[in-house]
Amino acid sequence: LTIMSALLGNHPRLQVHRARGHQGAFYPPRHGHHHRHGHGRYLMGASRVMASSDPNNNKRISPDEFTEMAWAAIAASPECAKKYNHQVVETEHLLKLLLEQENGLAARIVEKSSANVSASQVLASTENFLKRQPTVSGASADNQVIGRNLEALINAARATAKSQGDK
Repeated sequence: LTIMSALLGNHPRLQVHRARGHQGAFYPPRHGHHHRHGHGRYLMGASRVMASSDPNNNKRISPDEFTEMAWAAIAASPECAKKYNHQVVETEHLLKLLLEQENGLAARIVEKSSANVSASQVLASTENFLKRQPTVSGASADNQVIGRNLEALINAARATAKSQGDK
C-alpha cells in the first residue's frame, strides 16, 4: 500500500460518489457532466466514472490529485479489467498498468527495492493473478464496479498527499 500510495502521488478526473447499496460502478462518460442514475449520483469524467462502495463517500477523484502517469493508469484500469473479462476493477489492474509504463516510477521502485525481484517478475505475477480471477461475460461485463481495495488505495493516496501538504 505504501508503494502504491507513493506511485499515485498527487494528481484523477473520476468521481467517487454515492451508489446506494452497490459496491461501485463504472459508467461511460456523457460529455463530462453530472448524471443522475437510479442508484445515486455520478460524475462523468475522463474515460469512465467511478462510484463509491461507501454510501457516505462523496469525494470526487480529480486528475489534479495525481501525477499524469498515475492518472493515465487509473483512467485505463477499467479497460484493463475489461480485457480480462473482470467486472471488479481492482488494485492489480492498476499495478499492471503502472508497471507497464515506459520510464514509469513503479518499475523503478521495484527494481531498486531490496526485495530481490525484478519489475518484470512482479508484472508476470500480477498478470498470472489477474488470469486466475473470476470472469464475466455478456451484459455483466459492461457493469464494472470499483473494488474495495482500489477505492481504499485511492483514499490512502489522498490521505498521504494531505499529510505531506500536497494540494
